[in-house]
Amino acid sequence: MRSNNKTILNDVAEKITSYVESAKTYFYSAATNMSQKNELPQSEQKAIKPIPTPFTQAALSTKNTTANLTTELAAKPKKKPRDRTDYADNVTASLMLMIKTKSLDTNMLYSIAANLAGYVSDTVKSKLGLTVAVASAEMKASEIVEINKKIEELQLKLTNLFDEKRQLDAAIEKESLLDKKGQLLLHKKQVDIVTDANDLVNTIFELFIIKHQKLIENIDLLNEELKLKKQSLNELQRKISIEKNSTNKLIDEKKSIEKIIDNLCVMRKKIFQQTDQIVNQQHELIESLIEVLSTDKKKIEKIFAEQKKLQQKFDPNLEERCDHLINKIDDLLVKKIDLTADLIKEHAARRVDLFFLLMCAVYKKNLIIKKGETVKQHGKGSEARGTHACHDSLFPNLLIFKEVDENDTNKVSTENIEPTSGYLNWLPSFIISADKTTSQSSINKTKKKLVPAPILEGTYLEDVLNITAELSSIINDFDGHLEGRFQYTIDVNECIKILNQVSKAEKISLDPDKPDMKVEMDPVIGLNMFFKTMNSFFNHIEREYQIRPQYFDVNKVPYLKAFNRVAKYERMGTFSAAKNDLTVDEQYLYAQLMLYKITTLESIQLKLSSQPYQAYCLKIQDEILKSKSLPVKSLRKK
Repeated sequence: MRSNNKTILNDVAEKITSYVESAKTYFYSAATNMSQKNELPQSEQKAIKPIPTPFTQAALSTKNTTANLTTELAAKPKKKPRDRTDYADNVTASLMLMIKTKSLDTNMLYSIAANLAGYVSDTVKSKLGLTVAVASAEMKASEIVEINKKIEELQLKLTNLFDEKRQLDAAIEKESLLDKKGQLLLHKKQVDIVTDANDLVNTIFELFIIKHQKLIENIDLLNEELKLKKQSLNELQRKISIEKNSTNKLIDEKKSIEKIIDNLCVMRKKIFQQTDQIVNQQHELIESLIEVLSTDKKKIEKIFAEQKKLQQKFDPNLEERCDHLINKIDDLLVKKIDLTADLIKEHAARRVDLFFLLMCAVYKKNLIIKKGETVKQHGKGSEARGTHACHDSLFPNLLIFKEVDENDTNKVSTENIEPTSGYLNWLPSFIISADKTTSQSSINKTKKKLVPAPILEGTYLEDVLNITAELSSIINDFDGHLEGRFQYTIDVNECIKILNQVSKAEKISLDPDKPDMKVEMDPVIGLNMFFKTMNSFFNHIEREYQIRPQYFDVNKVPYLKAFNRVAKYERMGTFSAAKNDLTVDEQYLYAQLMLYKITTLESIQLKLSSQPYQAYCLKIQDEILKSKSLPVKSLRKK
């Protein structure tokens, strides 16, 4: 708080200093104008000194401010010339005195500055009720305007560089007409342009960061002001409620404060919108350069492919250039990933949430669960922004079956087994013969068959499992390693195994040293096992791509730094609900199972139970299966 106050005081000091400079300029301008209009005697006109150079610069920089102040001062009705509260008249009187005496009195200038500051403060307060904190926010806003000008200038330079690059690319397409020296010159110029463009992007990016910081500072200032105004409003409302006959003055004051609060909220909303725009602008900036670099990289790779086909030796200059481009793109992707760090963490955290809800949905249902192909997707990516729609859930679609006696299929209860024509992934009964987890001998012995049990079909959870987050394409690539899209992964199979164990409420041993001590598998134990599985996956990624990156497959992970940065944020998001020992945090369970609603007696029973959360998991299950998906039309109405 002290540092914040110090910053505000410094800003106010700078404002006062600017008022002093404005006053000096105002004095000389007024004296010159009066001289030109022959309002001063000829003898006094000669005594007026010309405006010094620093004051000339100040006059140019504060021309609009001075003009506005002059208009306001002239428009303000005159009262008592010596009244200290009448700032406009005090300024006018001081200026006239200085003109007549032909002297530049420093003390008088500071007096003028103080009066100007008081006048402006009074005017602003009467209109918006803004205090020093908000005045400071306005000063930062003017700094942001200057930053915007710099950004626009640099972006124009960047656009010109990209245009020059396109022209150069067209010339290189015809480089066969040039000699070897001419070709080398063109390629060197191309590298120079890309280097300049990269430097410009870094500079603009830093300016965006500075702008974002200033906007956040403004939001903090406005939040502080809002807090004070709301406190004042509460006190005033209390005062009005106590006094039966509230005066009009109190009611007017209340309305005034409410108006101020509304104005502050509008200002804050506008600043929030600007912060959102900055992130989008940074994305577009980075993506514009990535697109240029990627185009060059693809051209070189095409040449490599042709040379490989003809069994020719690769050009070492091109190899070096390609490595350089990959490193540049990698660095840019890291910046892009850092911009959405919180979104990546949330994306990973949702994966945990949805897996827990899936376990609650199938708990004690005695089902057979298999991974299905993804057939739905709510959301889409953007080619222009280089983003993909990344599924939050590890399993957007599951194949769920119930095992029944082959001869008693018609007698099977239809409770929770409602196969419909909409069950996209229905599989015939012979699916058992393809099940690697069930032996043929056990099939013949039990004579069981599977029937679809789409318990999630038509539920709200089914839609939620197919929700996506629009993130950089490299996040989707990373998720592919977890989901087994690039190579076989045991992690998905382990998670499917956990779902089946929870569905059957299997008795399992948690301690390898005590195999006879078994507990019933429930969603909470399943979540602990899920955390251990995820930890195994992240350790594998770290070992493969951080500890010994020289062995990684460049076709699977072309941008190593960016890939590892995604791994870092996804790890953080995944274990945000876990304690250090990789067991679920109780606070997380309280939120997911809505235990904050339970009574005192239920809370005591919860603490005494060995597996306290099972009943609450079944309550969540009931809610999941009863909550049906909302029609698209009703969603649009909302």
